[in-house]
Amino acid sequence: MAGRDGLGRLRRELGSGRQRVPGGRHAGEVSTGALKPYRTGRAQIFVLSKGEGGRHTPFGSGYQPQFFFGPTDVTGVISLDTEAGVVEPGAQALISFELNKPVAIENGMRFAMREGGKTVGAGIVTEVLG
Repeated sequence: MAGRDGLGRLRRELGSGRQRVPGGRHAGEVSTGALKPYRTGRAQIFVLSKGEGGRHTPFGSGYQPQFFFGPTDVTGVISLDTEAGVVEPGAQALISFELNKPVAIENGMRFAMREGGKTVGAGIVTEVLG
């Protein structure tokens, strides 16, 4: 059974008439306005090392990876909150970020950072600023 076969069966089991889930929607869809779009925040990140398939070189403030919040991807600019001024591959860091467009994010949301088609790190939003 393919993954989407289970979704079709779930739709059929949800009933008919008014209670039926319309095509193109899913049962767990978030109601409109549940999450608000923001552009800036703070996060705790982990940068993959070269051996883990990540970056080969450190980066500093101004680094612009793609941020993947679930299915949403957007370019953003990182500002480091560390005294060293750079983040080495394999290290963790506290950062501030500014996304190029507003995206629905909230505290505790996880994300991936990608560059040139490969994942270079992951993080968790610790504070949404605006």
